[in-house]
Amino acid sequence: MESLIEKELMNVQVDLLKFALENYEEEVNEFIADWIEDLDIPEEALEMFYFFTLVWAITDFEIYGKTILEHFIDKKGSKWNRPRIRNILPTWSQAKPSVAIIEEQDENQLLTLKDIFTNEIKKSEGTGGPSGRNGWNCGWYSLACR
Repeated sequence: MESLIEKELMNVQVDLLKFALENYEEEVNEFIADWIEDLDIPEEALEMFYFFTLVWAITDFEIYGKTILEHFIDKKGSKWNRPRIRNILPTWSQAKPSVAIIEEQDENQLLTLKDIFTNEIKKSEGTGGPSGRNGWNCGWYSLACR
């Protein structure tokens, strides 16, 4: 049963991404374009940056007084027959996806990250991904740089 729920939740995630782009593409693209310009995102990181920023926008960016996730639940929430799926969807608003800048990395691979949307400073373990031009690194911590 758990694998069935997980599979259905993955389908819901795909539906949510499609919903965001089909219904709010202009607003989302405008929002993301401003960040791309402000942060001087390198070409090789654009696709990843767009994806992670879209995920952040779905849960945090309000359009017409609600997040895209809330609009999705309002319009599509009754589509799912399983009560467990309908109960899980609203909890996704508690998730806090992040796109962060690496402020510092110490000798123990501890990263100091600054969330680009909230300016919150976080500590995280990890080695990140390969370095791109302008010092950008793309790794498991979403997107981090400089």
